[in-house]
Amino acid sequence: MLLLLLLLLLLKLLLLLLLLLVLLLLQLLLLLLLLLLLLLLLLLLLQLLLLLLLLLLLLLLLLLLTAAAAVAVVVGEEGGEGAVTEVAVAIVVVVVVVVVVVIVVVVVVVVVVVVVVVVVVVVVVVVEVVVVVAVVVVVVVVAEVVIVVVVVELGLVVVVVLVLVLVVVVVVVVILVLVPILVVVVVLVVVVVVVVVVVLVRVLVIVVVVEVVVVVVVIVVVGVVVVVVVVVVVVVVVVVVVVVIVVQVVAAAANTAATAISVVVIIVVVVIVVCYVISEPCL
Repeated sequence: MLLLLLLLLLLKLLLLLLLLLVLLLLQLLLLLLLLLLLLLLLLLLLQLLLLLLLLLLLLLLLLLLTAAAAVAVVVGEEGGEGAVTEVAVAIVVVVVVVVVVVIVVVVVVVVVVVVVVVVVVVVVVVVEVVVVVAVVVVVVVVAEVVIVVVVVELGLVVVVVLVLVLVVVVVVVVILVLVPILVVVVVLVVVVVVVVVVVLVRVLVIVVVVEVVVVVVVIVVVGVVVVVVVVVVVVVVVVVVVVVIVVQVVAAAANTAATAISVVVIIVVVVIVVCYVISEPCL
């Protein structure tokens, strides 16, 4: 009976560990979803930075175009072709410096965003792993304590039964020596005690077995339902997130190409206007 109870307790411990493994799988699926969402956020931030860069370049080129036209006209009227050339070179240097500074700032911002996203992901992963490990350790320790307590209790029961048997034997001997008539009563008492002990042990075994069966059924049913629901939800969410990410990546690529084309066109227009402004006083 003791071995059977210990086996049932070990089975319960294994079922608890199985439930913890299911929870760990759910945590990993949630982490995957979190990583996909962070990737989508990173793509949106990069797209926003590209748009800001485009606006800055447009504003910068507009200001430089206006300043170049005004300064070139004034210097051309006052200082001739050499002054116009110096102003044009100065304007080109300023344009290059400003563009380089803007590009460096954008790169620094992108690197900072990437580092922040990576740090957040690492922190979330570490926290999830620590929580899962702590839960596993707590459950295992509690299960071991329960097993030890039950074993101790069963050991005490065995000791008590042995003491009772010894007392019964002593009483029987005394009764056989002193009062042979009471032998039948003693035997009846012993039989009643044994029957009660057997009945209690059977009830205890039945209760443990029923509890284990109920736990197994509940864990299996709930586990299957939870796993099916989680798998369906995760598959749907992953598909939606992947589609959104693909759309965002395509949109970001298109916006990047459009940005590059716009920047090239603006630079060409500025160069043409600057050349025209520089050459007009000479004509």
